[in-house]
Amino acid sequence: MKNEDIINMIFNTIFELNFSIIPEDVMVALSGTTVKNDFKNICDRVYKGEIVIISRPRDENVVLLSEKEYAELEKCRRNAEYLAKLERAFAQKEAGTMQVHEIIEV
Repeated sequence: MKNEDIINMIFNTIFELNFSIIPEDVMVALSGTTVKNDFKNICDRVYKGEIVIISRPRDENVVLLSEKEYAELEKCRRNAEYLAKLERAFAQKEAGTMQVHEIIEV
């Protein structure tokens, strides 16, 4: 198995774990006015796992999600960045352009 295949397999596994298909009953689109008028209840719903899309003029919509959901998205983003670095390193190694440096003790 090639390094690229391994990276793709790991990335796909992470993606599937963090972004499984969201049932329609846990996602709702609301206007900004509705969210403003009922903010506490909307936040309670979001905390319980519901995803709220706040619709705005000119398709400048935003999504309200819990801190836990945000942390999972950030973790996935960091993992994807790390996997991209690994992929570049494997490509450099195969192209013969990789530079090896010694670790210097301080």
